[in-house]
Amino acid sequence: MDLPQYSAHPLIQAYKATIELLKSKTEQAYQNLLNLLASNATVISKGDLNGFYIGAANFCSEQIRKGKFDYHDWFEILKIMEEKDLLIEGDFIPVAKLKNAVTASCRIGKFDWAISIIEKYKPFVRKPVRESVYHYNMGVVAFYQKDYSKALHHFVRVESINLSYDINVRTMIMKAHYEMDKEYDERTLQIYRSTEKYFKTHTVLSPKSRKAYKNFIRILINLYRIRHQATKVTLERLQEKLEKQEVNSDKQWLLKKIKDLDGTKE
Repeated sequence: MDLPQYSAHPLIQAYKATIELLKSKTEQAYQNLLNLLASNATVISKGDLNGFYIGAANFCSEQIRKGKFDYHDWFEILKIMEEKDLLIEGDFIPVAKLKNAVTASCRIGKFDWAISIIEKYKPFVRKPVRESVYHYNMGVVAFYQKDYSKALHHFVRVESINLSYDINVRTMIMKAHYEMDKEYDERTLQIYRSTEKYFKTHTVLSPKSRKAYKNFIRILINLYRIRHQATKVTLERLQEKLEKQEVNSDKQWLLKKIKDLDGTKE
């Protein structure tokens, strides 16, 4: 990479920028990589470009879990990938890419864009999981549109796709029940405990990932109890505990729910 006849080549520079991002994990290194890709997209092959953007998207996702980035950052990367025709690989779209694009867009209220890419790329999803992928992503749109009954209608039609989808559909079902319940319901707590057990026993997940999901569920259970006045734990104490957590699978959503509950007390 340091040979003068190669070091100035955009592809080599992109690799250097990616290595620097992996080493430093700073926002500056992240922006440097994105700027380099934007200015050299026409001279880097689609295959390489796809890999670099996936790396940037993964870093962005990690920073969101840490509460350092927001979903606008993630959406912008995925939107660029869609515009550059980088979502399709070969004759198919990887279902993870579609899920990420739909989730990011719904998180910032871009529902029309989300629905358009679900419909656009449905024929490019492998046939054995096509309908389940469709129902999952339409369920995500309905959830963020606050139509929780419709969301559950889609989610219960999702059969096993892969680990990532299986985890996410369980998480979305937990959130939907939290939003729908007008009164305390022990059946909802059973769903939460069952999902918590699922994460504890799913050793294929890294310890860090299991901890992130466990933290999410424990906070959610306490938040549900606070909402329905079924615990002595205070909202302030729960928020303090959440903010101290280094990893949580969806810290931003939980903080918003805490803020919503705090507002109802005023």
